[in-house]
Order: sequence, then structure tokens, then C-alpha cells
Amino acid sequence: MNGSPPVLSLRAVAHRYPGSRSATLEHIDLDLHRGEIVALLGASGCGKTTLVRILAGLDRPAAGTILLDGQPLSGPHARIGIVFQEPRLLPWLPVAANVGFGLAGLGRAERDRRVAEALARVQLSGYGERWPRALSGGQAQRVALARALATAPELILMDEPFGALDPATRSALQDHVAALWSGSDGALLLVTHDVDEALVLADRIVVMAPNPGRIATTVAVRLPRPRRRDGHDLRALRSSVLDVLGNADPRCRSLAIG
Repeated sequence: MNGSPPVLSLRAVAHRYPGSRSATLEHIDLDLHRGEIVALLGASGCGKTTLVRILAGLDRPAAGTILLDGQPLSGPHARIGIVFQEPRLLPWLPVAANVGFGLAGLGRAERDRRVAEALARVQLSGYGERWPRALSGGQAQRVALARALATAPELILMDEPFGALDPATRSALQDHVAALWSGSDGALLLVTHDVDEALVLADRIVVMAPNPGRIATTVAVRLPRPRRRDGHDLRALRSSVLDVLGNADPRCRSLAIG
């Protein structure tokens, strides 16, 4: 990408669940660089979430090497932030305490500074004393993003974070993440099965194939942001990605034809 060492490097990573005859993932090679958004795209069952769980330290690979900033990654890491499919906010804590939940080792002043900065970055300044139950779905997911940002991570993992939202809120949050990541020195790995979401956000789209989960191909998205969803260049690239996706996974051929 830019000549600098990757933030994250995976080599020959494989995974198999105990008792299973078949591998979940096989020979995953992938690098993520600073300032980059990479989307893992594929239908359910191709190992996208399993790979994110491995990177989050929730599962262990059966084989391969994972490096974060050149150092072996073998479990949960303080410099990796995670945004799940649901916000997973603690209902008994106000917003500020949710955002600062992973900052217990810091002094009060530094923790408060990071929380305020993270809420400002997701455009929720002034929401610190609100309770999760008072938030809309989009606001709750932005709080989840602020919680990930507050730890100043090298890498953020996002596992289909907008799938449960209505289309208008989903589009607004996609645009917000794209703007937020402009000029970032971290890397973002986004799991999605939504082609349009991958095209709007990603610098590279890594297309996954199933049985076992593997990287079928990678598509570069060399379009400036913000990207118009109805723009000619994006529509042309969408057609190409759908063709690649259909070839990688027979279950997706109807999408490619449509």
C-alpha cells in the first residue's frame, strides 16, 4: 500500500472447530495497512465472523501466524477495538461509562478526556449522561464505535455493525465511518455481506469463498470519498464485484445475475 509495515499481517491462518471434519478457514493471507479500510465480503458460512473472532482473541487458529505491528497476536489485545452486530451496551451504565469501560487503568482526567474525544468523533457530545435505553439504534451503535475508538486502537474490527439498522440510518452511519476514518493512522476490518456497504466504505474488498472459508480474490476500490451510491463508477464496480462474488460462491450467483 504505502511502503510501511502492515498494522496487521496474517499468514497461512487456518481454523477448525473441535470435532469437525472440515476446516472453517484455510490458508488466509492478508495484510492491513495504516489508514486503510478492508471489507471481508461473502455469504453466511464462509468464515468471516470466525476470522474476526480469531483476531479479537475469542477463538484460536489451528495454524498460521498473526502479527499486530510486527508482534505475535495470540489473544485479546488492548490495541484492538471491536464493534459487534449489536451495540452490546451495559444498560446499568450511562453512555460515558460505557465508552470508558475499557479505560479502567487510566487516571480519571485522562479517561474523561478520551471519553469526551471519542463521543465528539461520533457526533454525540453531550450524550455522556444519557442511558442506553434512551438512545435510538443508530445512536447506540455510534456509542459502541466511540467505545472502540476510546482505547486509541491500532485496529478496529467491525462485524456487520449496521445490519440491524433501517436503510436510512445504515447509510448515514456508513458515511460517518468513511469520514471518520479519513486521515486515520489505524486500520479497519469490516465484515459484511452487503456489496454496496463494501463499495461505499472499503479501499479493498476481500471476497471470501466457502467450504472451507478462504480468500477467493481481492478487489481494489480506487474511488475518492465520499462516494455516490448512484454514481456511474460505483455502479460499474458493483457489477464487477457481483460477478466475482458469484464465481466465488454459487449461492451468490442469483445476485450476480440480478
